[in-house]
Amino acid sequence: MKQYFFQLTGLRAIAAYMVFLTHVIPDKDFAKNNFAENICSIGYLGVSIFFVLSGFLISYRYMDDFKFSLSWLKTYMVNRIARIYPMYFILTVATFFYNDYFHVFKMDPIIFFTNLTFLRGYFDDFLFTGISQGWSLTVEETFYLIAPLLFLILFKKNRLIILSVSFILLGVLLVFVGKQFDFYHFMGNYKFMFYFTFFGRCIEFFIGIKIALFLKKQEDHHLQSENNYKNTIFGLLTMLFVIVLLAILKGYFQESYLLSGFILLLNNLVFPLAVYFFMKGLLTESSYIKDFLSTKIMVVLGKSSYVFYLIHIGFISYFISDHFGLNTFALFIVLNTISILFYYFLESPLNNLIRKLAVKKSAIT
Repeated sequence: MKQYFFQLTGLRAIAAYMVFLTHVIPDKDFAKNNFAENICSIGYLGVSIFFVLSGFLISYRYMDDFKFSLSWLKTYMVNRIARIYPMYFILTVATFFYNDYFHVFKMDPIIFFTNLTFLRGYFDDFLFTGISQGWSLTVEETFYLIAPLLFLILFKKNRLIILSVSFILLGVLLVFVGKQFDFYHFMGNYKFMFYFTFFGRCIEFFIGIKIALFLKKQEDHHLQSENNYKNTIFGLLTMLFVIVLLAILKGYFQESYLLSGFILLLNNLVFPLAVYFFMKGLLTESSYIKDFLSTKIMVVLGKSSYVFYLIHIGFISYFISDHFGLNTFALFIVLNTISILFYYFLESPLNNLIRKLAVKKSAIT
């Protein structure tokens, strides 16, 4: 039985709240140079934390037990579907029917289908349809699908750099192919590929895998947690530095091709590397930050953070805001309360039910 990382569950809550801050000011005007708003707008980097966490957790939990067999793949996919799909399906269907009923937008079968199948994240035309922030789940699901192949490749040797370059080049190729057909802007353009697809964001997942490999080596040598917290502090300070730097660059400098490339580098490489050191510290060092993230309240908030992420913008959030006129902090509290209730009375029971049904069916067959 793999150990449970309470501190990483708490970190999930922080990542979700960072994204919430970004969407608190959806019509951000950088030209106004409001530094506080600029900082909040960089909260989208919480998605990067999610990607690194996914790379770590999937690798840590499944890499050692990996078997290239139908039974292993079936168990793996059932676990992934049970974890991600029930709440996404329920809230996506509710979103489309709510928007159609109240004439927000008309139900489109193609858009509805691509949302339910996570395919929408490959098409620029559909990227922010349905649960708009759900585009990141296409990136996650792509990683889940190829993870077994990665385990097979990484089983004997660490090839993460080669894999990163390979997937980025594959993404570039897919953009080139997509441009030839222009089918709902499949793979959109290179900016779309680097910011919104697994091929451009693969480094974040591979950094998570690197953390898993590091921790397994620590465990194999029975190394104890360190009393210092140099990695934790270095990672945290670097993360904060990148956030502040991005806020300054986007708020006070006119964007150019050179600046766009530098911002992409900060987003897709420097910040994930900072997360690497921060998570490495949380896993191997003792600190007040680790203790805080491991508290019961943070663990509860972390467990319900997936629902919070799905509802923090969308018809539930808009309905509450429109009918009750809540300020941002009050809305934050209400959405967290709803998320916790959804987690304990809907998400977790459905997760367990799907797993039990799959086990029961396997026993019968």
